Amino acid sequence: QYDEGKREKDEFLSDIRQARISKEWLAAAQSLDPRDLPSFGHPNGGERKLWLMHKLYQGFDPRVLPARKRYFADGEWSSTLVDLEKSGELLIEGTSIKLTEVGRSAVERSLVMDVDPPKTLPFEIKTGPIASGNVVVKNGMTWDMLKRSGVRTVLGLEMEAATIGEIAKQCGIGEWIVIKGVMDHADPNKADRFKPFAARASAEALRKFLIGRFSV
Repeated sequence: QYDEGKREKDEFLSDIRQARISKEWLAAAQSLDPRDLPSFGHPNGGERKLWLMHKLYQGFDPRVLPARKRYFADGEWSSTLVDLEKSGELLIEGTSIKLTEVGRSAVERSLVMDVDPPKTLPFEIKTGPIASGNVVVKNGMTWDMLKRSGVRTVLGLEMEAATIGEIAKQCGIGEWIVIKGVMDHADPNKADRFKPFAARASAEALRKFLIGRFSV
């Protein structure tokens, strides 16, 4: 629970409480592979191009994002850049990659046209701390606050998991787990288009985990 504490004039003094799952269940979660889940899918060429251009549009350098390796197999990155250069949607200047006006128009058109949630994505299952709070966050600043509080390994922000962990602790339940679908970076780019996909993918991962733990 990351938002408990004391608000001073110029800073927030956090009083972070942690609820830990068992080491056995953590190890089982770390072994989960998403590639055989229905919501997992490898992107095609058009989807790779759109992902790259969307990240540039949002102000990210797609070369350093962890998702790049899931969208681009060996050799696909350079060929995609060449194709986007030829189409006039992208410009490479020195070591910088920039969208052209044509590229920006393509991204903005996709933001208008692509309103349905995706059916498949090359998502990844990660294990680690989840930070729970009482407000919806989209300012992009909470990550820095958590780092200053000494919690630098948080993988996601949400609003329910800490309660589940606390109740499990109070009831003497030693084995519990929360699986959440992360759909944005809790910054101004936050949107709800991916919410149904995130819910479905996390449910599939939870089902796989439970079948693996309790099937006989």
